[in-house]
Amino acid sequence: HRSAPSPPPCTLELAEEPTVHLRVVEGGPVDPDVAVDTADRIVALLSAGAPMSREAMRAALHARNTTIGEALVRLRAADRVERCDGGFRLRPAIPIPNPRDEPERNGAP
Repeated sequence: HRSAPSPPPCTLELAEEPTVHLRVVEGGPVDPDVAVDTADRIVALLSAGAPMSREAMRAALHARNTTIGEALVRLRAADRVERCDGGFRLRPAIPIPNPRDEPERNGAP
């Protein structure tokens, strides 16, 4: 019935045996600490300089696609990673000028 409360959230995975179907995963949703650790590992991978595809990250980190995706969403929201032609790369740091290093604009030294 429409007024009945919804069931608690659960995590599903795609199972292929014996036929393709969805299966409830025991243990619930992904632990946020795992995603944070994965984000740090992605930053370490990308710090080598070359862009990486999501599939290459999955293979290098031996992580699930969902875990990689959640970490990339966090990194992009924090402006640490950006999309590029080769996949993803670290966002270049923008230097913030120090006003003390600039000469006085009113002519006084």
